[in-house]
Amino acid sequence: MQTNRRLVAVFFSMLAAVALWQTTLNVGWTRSLWLWLFVNTNLLSLAYWLNQPRLILGKTRNGRLNPLFLVANLPWLLFSWTVWWLQQRLSREAAAHRLGDSGWTIGAYPGRRYPLGTYDVVIDLTAEFPAPHRGDAVYGAVPHLDAAALARLPDIALLHQLGIGPRSRVLVHCAQGHGRSATWCAAALTAMGHFESAQQAHAWILGYRPLAKLSYSQRKQLKAMDDAGPA
Repeated sequence: MQTNRRLVAVFFSMLAAVALWQTTLNVGWTRSLWLWLFVNTNLLSLAYWLNQPRLILGKTRNGRLNPLFLVANLPWLLFSWTVWWLQQRLSREAAAHRLGDSGWTIGAYPGRRYPLGTYDVVIDLTAEFPAPHRGDAVYGAVPHLDAAALARLPDIALLHQLGIGPRSRVLVHCAQGHGRSATWCAAALTAMGHFESAQQAHAWILGYRPLAKLSYSQRKQLKAMDDAGPA
C-alpha cells in the first residue's frame, strides 16, 4: 500500500544526502543555501516516511500555517507552486466537475479560478498550499501528501466534524483535483452509504472527472477499505 510513498521518501532522502554533502564542500552564502536545501529535503523525506502531511506547512484544520515550516520548505514549495501554475495554464481540463446530482464537486486548488460561494463546505486536502479564499463556506483542511495513500480515510465521525450532511453542497479539492480528491470522495461517499464499495464509487467519479485517476497506493487503500467492510 505504501510503495509510492516510500519511493518518494527515498528520493527526498537522496536529495538530502546530496545537499548535506554539498554543505560540507561549500563556504559562505552557498553553504547556507545548501544547508537550507538539506533541511527542506530532510523534512520532505520525513513527511513521506512517516506519512505526516503537516511537516510540509504545519497546516491545521482551520488552514493556519506554521511559519517555520513555510520558511524551511520554501525552496520545494516554490517549485511545486510553479509546476502547479504551469499545469493549470496548459491543461484543457475544467477546474472542477460536479459529481452528478450528488451535490459534491471535485476540483483543483481554487486560487481565484472559480467561485466558492456556491458551496456549503470546502474540504482542502492539500498539504502544500495555503488555505484558499472560500467565502462563507465552512472550511476544513484535511492535509494529505500528493500521490500517497491518505493519512486518514474519511468516516462518518470526520464528516460530521467537517459539517457535511446528506444535502450539503461540498467542494473537495487537492492540487489538481485528481488522486487525493478522488480517493477521499470515494471513501466519503461509501461511508455515507451512497455506494457499496469505494472502488465502485471511484469508477462513478471517473465518469464525471476522467483524469481523477489514483496512484498505486491510493488504489490499494480503497481496495483495503472494501476488503475490511463496514466499520
